[in-house]
Amino acid sequence: MKLTYEERLIVVEDHKRYGTAYTSRKWGLSEGYVKTIVSKARNNSLSLNNKHTNYSAEFKIKVAKAYAEGKHI
Repeated sequence: MKLTYEERLIVVEDHKRYGTAYTSRKWGLSEGYVKTIVSKARNNSLSLNNKHTNYSAEFKIKVAKAYAEGKHI
């Protein structure tokens, strides 16, 4: 079951109120998946997608130089 960002937030709230077992039954998710969602929320990595961004070498060098020069973005 693919959950939207908003649904994931509700799962986290349900987990806080009712615990893992109840939340997994209510949403039809495994307890492990509920725990994963809660863990990601705690780490502020609960995102809309799980895709990793690949940056070019040129971009990485530009960011590293800016950081070294004290130009934090």
